[in-house]
Amino acid sequence: MGSERVTILDSYPFQNSVRVRWQMDADPITLTTYQSAVDTKAAELAPVLINLDPGDAAQMIRAIAEQRGRAWSDYAMAVVTQCPYASARGLQGMDEGVAILRSYKHLLDLSVARYPLPKLVLSACHRHWADCRAQIQEFLGLQSAGSLGP
Repeated sequence: MGSERVTILDSYPFQNSVRVRWQMDADPITLTTYQSAVDTKAAELAPVLINLDPGDAAQMIRAIAEQRGRAWSDYAMAVVTQCPYASARGLQGMDEGVAILRSYKHLLDLSVARYPLPKLVLSACHRHWADCRAQIQEFLGLQSAGSLGP
């Protein structure tokens, strides 16, 4: 029997689980094993993955830093560089924080590629939201043009 329920795991499989273990300097086998366990458990919900790929990590973080200002940039880089992964490699400051984010983006790309359930990867949505919404609607099998809001 079908359900009207929709469960949204907003960034959980990667951002809130794999990333945290990665920042704690977990080895690649641990990360892959953990992701596999999360994927297996989440499969019970029949999920799909919609990944909004921001593109180049360095370009993305520098653009956000410029928009949000120095206070945000300092805070974000402190969060990024004050973890076991960064400490083990002696990484500090904006340039090395950007390098960490590039490494995380690479890990995320690998994780998305391994994701065993239906997925849609979209790039450059910040420049083409109408196109991305249309692709999402098609992927989800939604008929109404207004289904995903403005």
